[in-house]
Amino acid sequence: MENILDAFNVPPTSTAVLQESGSQFRFYQGFMYVMPAKEEYPDFCPLDWQDPEQSIEIFDQKLRIESTPQLKELLRKQRRSRLKLVSRATVQNPKALQGHSLNLKKWMQDEGVPPWRRHSVPLLTVAHRDSDIVLAPIDQHRFSEWVMVDQA
Repeated sequence: MENILDAFNVPPTSTAVLQESGSQFRFYQGFMYVMPAKEEYPDFCPLDWQDPEQSIEIFDQKLRIESTPQLKELLRKQRRSRLKLVSRATVQNPKALQGHSLNLKKWMQDEGVPPWRRHSVPLLTVAHRDSDIVLAPIDQHRFSEWVMVDQA
């Protein structure tokens, strides 16, 4: 417990993990995350979001995702595009909405996705021609202008 209290004064690196009494304590961008010691995040299987007018559920129906008016408007403008939820590993030629190429590692850092979640957090993308336009990480703890996420 002393190590955890010391970490409030001098937070360890973002890759450090403190374990006490069956719990993990991780630190990232000034926050402490507490989770079960053997918490593992499964890889996310990509899926198409066929009808953004309808909500979808992921993670064995534990999270419900609904599109926002901004996302619906974007899809009206990008008529030949497909809305997808994908893992970082399956993103093809990632681009930002503005059209420039995107460094996913840096983007996920900027979005505040902790390092231990980056391989498994679903990403909302719009598949357009030969690239994926990356819009947002899907996380119930983060605000997004594109989707609303609730625990189902």
